[in-house]
Amino acid sequence: DQDRKDVYNTWSELINLRRSSPAFTNPEGSFYALSGLVKYVRYQHSDTDVVIIGNFDVTSTNQNVDFTTDGTWYDYFGATTIDVSGGVYNLDLAPGEFKIFTTKQFNMGTSNEEIADNDSPKSFRLQQNYPNPFNPTTNISFDVAKTGQVSLEVYDMLGRKVSTLVNEVRSVGSYTVSFDAGSLSSGLYLVRLQAGNNVFTKKMTLLK
Repeated sequence: DQDRKDVYNTWSELINLRRSSPAFTNPEGSFYALSGLVKYVRYQHSDTDVVIIGNFDVTSTNQNVDFTTDGTWYDYFGATTIDVSGGVYNLDLAPGEFKIFTTKQFNMGTSNEEIADNDSPKSFRLQQNYPNPFNPTTNISFDVAKTGQVSLEVYDMLGRKVSTLVNEVRSVGSYTVSFDAGSLSSGLYLVRLQAGNNVFTKKMTLLK
């Protein structure tokens, strides 16, 4: 079930991030704001500062969030950055959406990719990207059943290649790659997976 796998992948990434820095397990300073429908926590550590914010409401919200320091912060799941000035940043959050920001850049899994399953896949597979439609980032999952050269590319509807996400030898496993279409226009795109003699394509919708 794709929804269950998405939850599994999210928890895997949270565990991976937690293990990546002592800021999550032994912070030198912390602050909690958990009483409202928009909740957030702040951690401070010499390794990295952390701000985690979540919208627990059923409607979208716009929120001013206090950060521990000015400068560049990295959005872990969004694979983007924000610039904080005056210790405050204004965020738009969808219902149920949460964000994790750090002052140090952490990659999802290995090089923004995630081994999503310890069980070896029995066949090659390209899954539908999630979310879809998306703006501007989405995750693309695929299974590799035999070690070999793997390419994962994105094309527009005119057949022009707009991005190469993977082009290397991959071992057997399940992977997730983040695709950032921030520089592209709204519309339909094709993601193409080639592994050996196996070729798969899926349509993706970018809505800005």
